[in-house]
Amino acid sequence: MLQPSDVTDICPDAILHKRGEKYIVLMPEDLEEEERKIRALCERWKVDYEIMYRTNCQVWTRVMGYYRPVSMWNTGKQAEYADRKTFVPPTAEKAQKTLNM
Repeated sequence: MLQPSDVTDICPDAILHKRGEKYIVLMPEDLEEEERKIRALCERWKVDYEIMYRTNCQVWTRVMGYYRPVSMWNTGKQAEYADRKTFVPPTAEKAQKTLNM
């Protein structure tokens, strides 16, 4: 049986999924040599497979009152975005301790 480690030994960033009887290999980009080796591996194991490639996703967020892709922001706004921190609300227990101080 084909294992995920068989694929990651060839391409460390590749991911192997199994859908029913079909194996899906998700590659980070068009890597011809690694793809050739993975195809040979799948054919040696005689499994049904498909090789797919990841795509870059575009992040949109709100700036100046409307939504725009972050890649379209000016350098200053992109730096502010990189400095943002995700708000994590305190747990109820922690909040209660703070109130009781």
